[in-house]
Amino acid sequence: MNFDSSRISTTHTIAYCAQGLAESGVILKDSRYIDAAISLVNPLNSAFNHAGFLPGAFDSDWNPVPMRYKNCLNQMIETNPWECLTGTAQTSCTNWVLSRSQPDLTIMGRKLNEHLIIKQINLPSDPSVDGALSGSWPLDGPYDTLCLPNHAAKFFIDALNLEGATS
Repeated sequence: MNFDSSRISTTHTIAYCAQGLAESGVILKDSRYIDAAISLVNPLNSAFNHAGFLPGAFDSDWNPVPMRYKNCLNQMIETNPWECLTGTAQTSCTNWVLSRSQPDLTIMGRKLNEHLIIKQINLPSDPSVDGALSGSWPLDGPYDTLCLPNHAAKFFIDALNLEGATS
């Protein structure tokens, strides 16, 4: 669930995998893919419920792990706890897709969306930023450091649309 097997898996890549499995399972009407997606999303949901946010990266035993990275000043930083908001939004999407066969997952979809609403950035001085999500929380975390990536907002919009279609 990463682009490089020597690196830690972020929730972005884990949720990408889960979402692909869930949507493939729905399209192909194949429960093997849906079950595989559920096996990925359940530990993420448990971690969110335990911590009150979705940790940004996990080891192979589903333990949250800190990330080591170079900050904008080229200093090595180790951060824990942190959150990959793109991964949180994708996890919400996956919960909504899986809620078609597992209705109890709508609760997690709502919790994740409510959490992301709180994390949105709104700048009265710059309306073009209103509603943006940072790559990491805190903002200087290791995923898209100090950035407001369009894909974080895109997956959050998808999650809100899936919630609206389910309600």
